[in-house]
Amino acid sequence: INAINQASTSAGASVTAQLATTGNGIELVDSSTTNTGDLTVATAEGSQAAQYLGFVPAGQTQVSSHVTDGSGNYVLTSADNNTHEVDSVFNTLIRLKTALQSGDVTQIGAALTPLDTDLSRLNFARADVGSRTQSLGVLSTRLKDENTQLQSSLSDETDVDLVQAISNLTAKQYSLQASLQTTATILQLSILNYL
Repeated sequence: INAINQASTSAGASVTAQLATTGNGIELVDSSTTNTGDLTVATAEGSQAAQYLGFVPAGQTQVSSHVTDGSGNYVLTSADNNTHEVDSVFNTLIRLKTALQSGDVTQIGAALTPLDTDLSRLNFARADVGSRTQSLGVLSTRLKDENTQLQSSLSDETDVDLVQAISNLTAKQYSLQASLQTTATILQLSILNYL
């Protein structure tokens, strides 16, 4: 696009290149006010650049456009000859659907080959997700067990065993009461008791 725009500017032409508003092609926009004919792209002698860019179909030497945009400028949009798409089951199914709708047996066969690859990749992804899910389940169970053990250890260290605590308190109360009674009995004795 930059090379087309630089060449157009240096030649004094009013044609600019930009990305197509729909699709992945390139649009040429002729904004000259003196344009009296269609916008035409022709192949140069010995060059296939116009064909590779998608402006001129294979076997032709030029193409013209009389399509105008909302401003009255002539617009010529190239085909997308260099499609980049991800190898996925969705793209394979879209290609298969298009081939089935057009009845193109060659394209149907060509779409079935990557479908096998997509299915094996899908099975691998399912196995990977399954193993990760199983690992998460094992970790969840282990964490629950560790939490229970920590709560048990904490309870053993900090919580009070009520039966033992009540028993200890009762024993200490009886011991205190017995020592108080003994002290009271001893303190009642004096020298006067022996006179």
